[in-house]
Amino acid sequence: MPSEIFLIIFRYIEVHDLITAFANLNSYFDSLLASSHLRVHAIICPNDISLPPKTSNSLWHIIKPQNLCSMKMKDKKQTLLVEFVLCHANDLIHLTSLTLVMEGCHIEGIIRILPLLVDLKHLFIKKRSRNTETNSKNSFLTTILKMKSLCTCTMNEWFTEHAERNFTSSNTIRKLSLKSTVSASLILLILPYMPSLRVFRIDTLNSHDFLPFPQEKFIHDRLAVLEIRSFGSEYWEFERLIHAAPNLRHLRISYWPLYGNDNHDIFLNPNLFKRLVEYISDVTVDVDFSTHGDDYTKIQNRIKGCSWLTLESVFDNYLDAETVLQVVFEKKNKIKHEF
Repeated sequence: MPSEIFLIIFRYIEVHDLITAFANLNSYFDSLLASSHLRVHAIICPNDISLPPKTSNSLWHIIKPQNLCSMKMKDKKQTLLVEFVLCHANDLIHLTSLTLVMEGCHIEGIIRILPLLVDLKHLFIKKRSRNTETNSKNSFLTTILKMKSLCTCTMNEWFTEHAERNFTSSNTIRKLSLKSTVSASLILLILPYMPSLRVFRIDTLNSHDFLPFPQEKFIHDRLAVLEIRSFGSEYWEFERLIHAAPNLRHLRISYWPLYGNDNHDIFLNPNLFKRLVEYISDVTVDVDFSTHGDDYTKIQNRIKGCSWLTLESVFDNYLDAETVLQVVFEKKNKIKHEF
């Protein structure tokens, strides 16, 4: 078979198995393993990092770090992989996929070397401890916008919104997941710098007074999917966010609590929330009503009178004499959209 066919096949074989099967077999396969066109996936073990690269037992004695297109750790010692990336960042020029679980002490170093991974398309970042502080002047958010090839990114890191906001525009990012608390004002601040973004997922939408809303109105024509696990923002902030994405096709909010505040009419008045999302073909919002005393029966009857609200469950919390209504607003379109 032509060498190009073997190089394609080798992409689907884990690098240790590849070496076991083909290294020192003959000069032809040795030349393939030494080829600069070889791309491999590696499940890294501690020995691959601890042994010097030039020793005969070292993985990198046969395969060069430049040949790696993706890698992950074999066990729970994820910080070893972080140290390897920090050490060989200049060589990982063909790496396309990377998952990093790090301690706070590694953050500054990873932020510094990420722009060196020029071919990276898929990135997952997780900080092991949420309470770990860092003195970094930059943030992962500003860093990923500087990356030229990044398409999908998940940051499971509790970054601060006080970080640098000297953003650059990224035309490659299409999917972004921020598994942390994010304000609507920050979202509206960064959306203009991701014009190709199609899918945006966040953990908690909240309000932060120290980050003011942008004064100018902005329209993002490409955003199609918005998923929020927990809602803790003001309604007007959420409304501003929805208006900024006129081509939104999928909206999912897993938990929207209304704890005895004045916002019940948002979901009970069809001229408010229903009108806001009427152009979105697929909407699912789980709403938690918590009321006291006589309000329970009143709100329950109003919910039953709204055809577009479904009463999923009712239960009493006898410890604080509070009644909770779990309500689902759902509007489904039979047409399925692919993103």
